Amino acid sequence: MMARPDVAGMSIEDEMRREIGRLRERLAGLDAELTKIRERTAQILLQRTKTEHDLRVLEGYFNEDTEERERQTTLANLVKK
Repeated sequence: MMARPDVAGMSIEDEMRREIGRLRERLAGLDAELTKIRERTAQILLQRTKTEHDLRVLEGYFNEDTEERERQTTLANLVKK
């Protein structure tokens, strides 16, 4: 088995230190990725909440009885004048 050229001549302790550094860097990269994913997830959840609210408002308009809609329309027209 051939030794890797970048670690040839290194002591086992030096190799272990190098591997510790590599693993720490990898963990830092994974943490950064997770942070981005959490932020994006929060944005998506906020958009979903707003969209659900808009949908409920619009659907609520069609679920109200006709008299209530007419009253609101009349009130809106009076406010505009």
